[in-house]
Amino acid sequence: MATTHEISNGLLLRSDFHKLFDIGLVTVTPTYRIEVGSRIKEEWFNGKSYYRLHGKTLATLPDRDSDKPSAAMLQWHDEHRFRA
Repeated sequence: MATTHEISNGLLLRSDFHKLFDIGLVTVTPTYRIEVGSRIKEEWFNGKSYYRLHGKTLATLPDRDSDKPSAAMLQWHDEHRFRA
């Protein structure tokens, strides 16, 4: 799936979490839940500070459905980038 520059293909993440998302050590599911991969322990300074986020739902989402992150794009990330 090609990257598109659309609101529905965006997540506002703090810089450290964004990097972890990009390299596949964390993901956000299509139901907006955070998952932290087990590989974070070996690959990211033990990853301990991120374990508490596992299973949490994103704190804030846009009101309009059309502005929310695309479930299809999040699913793609889960299947092609996330390294559980």
